[in-house]
Amino acid sequence: MLPARCRAVAPTRPEPVPGGVAVQSEVACGAVGLAGETVAIEGPIGRMEQFLEHRTLPNIRVFLGKIDHYTTLEACDLHQSGRRFRTSDVALRPIWTFLKLYLGKQGFRDGIEGLMFCALSAVSVAVRSWKLRELCLARRAS
Repeated sequence: MLPARCRAVAPTRPEPVPGGVAVQSEVACGAVGLAGETVAIEGPIGRMEQFLEHRTLPNIRVFLGKIDHYTTLEACDLHQSGRRFRTSDVALRPIWTFLKLYLGKQGFRDGIEGLMFCALSAVSVAVRSWKLRELCLARRAS
């Protein structure tokens, strides 16, 4: 979880700043969602005008671990909201996800890394749907 107060990061002046960003102001923010994966911010938000290199996935092991973790959370959330398993979610939705990311969001511009990210994102959609299926079957069996 994020602290109750955190800093908004945005450029504060036109000249370059070491690292490309500077602290603009403090805003109230906090983590929300099942695992604190979403940030809710109250107050002004700046806009970055410099390039930000954001590498949260240093290797495939970390990415696969995140897929496992978040697909479990998402499947539980879908199950609790009454969503039922549909075969199309395993058969078609991953293809749509790949095409949307690779072609629509131009993942191809990132080369082999973009291809792998889009492919694994599509796999995560299938895994989430399969986990939802398992939860639905377990509920029926009990």
